[in-house]
Amino acid sequence: MRVPGLKFMRSAVRWSSLALQRHVLVLGYHRVAEARWDPHNMCVSPDNFVEQLDVLRSIANPISLERLVSSLGREALPLRGVVLTIDDGYLDSLTVAAPALRRFGVPATIFVSTGWMGREFWWDKLKRLIQSRDSLDRPVELSVGDQPLAWQPAGSDLEGKKVELIRAASDFMRRLAPDDQSEGVRAVFDWFETEDREDPEVRCMTTEEVSRLALDDLIEVGSHTVSHPILSRMKIEEQRHELTASKSELEKILGRPVKSFCYPSGSYSSDTPRIAEETEYNCACAAFSGPAVRGTNPYLLPRLWAPDLAGEPFRRWLRRRLW
Repeated sequence: MRVPGLKFMRSAVRWSSLALQRHVLVLGYHRVAEARWDPHNMCVSPDNFVEQLDVLRSIANPISLERLVSSLGREALPLRGVVLTIDDGYLDSLTVAAPALRRFGVPATIFVSTGWMGREFWWDKLKRLIQSRDSLDRPVELSVGDQPLAWQPAGSDLEGKKVELIRAASDFMRRLAPDDQSEGVRAVFDWFETEDREDPEVRCMTTEEVSRLALDDLIEVGSHTVSHPILSRMKIEEQRHELTASKSELEKILGRPVKSFCYPSGSYSSDTPRIAEETEYNCACAAFSGPAVRGTNPYLLPRLWAPDLAGEPFRRWLRRRLW
């Protein structure tokens, strides 16, 4: 029998029991940018990010991901330790986040998907397309290979229909193999009879920009695969290629070993952590919530996604999880 609220209660009990131990929080971010429309909750505004770093400096102990990993097995975890990570490798990681990190002396690991360097992610293209619609009254019916996208508009609220369509389109795109996703984007744009153009404001960093980012001693560049796929749906050798090729490419760019990895969309199979270890990463960040404690598997590091909150609300949010 399903007991309402049981899953939430179990999660709360698990969190409470772990929090009684000395623990470190790993915070996850995607973009530090003003969001024109943010249905995936990926953005923290630049002003809020600065205030959050100020809070981290005042009530927490910001440490590097490398320091956390070394502490998990060989020494006591730092008191009130917090690790900052930023996924995907957007340009604003270099132009907005990095200067703020330097200002406050907060270390961070920024994970880059090498196949998207200098390009705009498919989800940002679809978000921009759907956001621009003045009406959404026509059903969407298209397919790529054997994967269909079928969406029926419901209700009269345009904003609600936009959210539902971006969810349906994103699910469709994630079902496609990485090699088919460009065709998927073209199919959606063709359906709406709109030309697909890159938006330079939301692209990922180029090779040269990634290299420049890594010149900062506070910032570690980690791998986020080549194509940002759903790893749990891939064969073992396909996963191995994603982890190995991205690591190799970043090491060529940076001229030094790349030791940190992050699972795209938090997705991994039972084999992926082992593949990450065999590929000579020393850790891998997941997306499930919780603190890191002594004995935490370094290839399954939990993270908390930082909310888009100003300083004082963020301080209250963080204190509840640090103490």
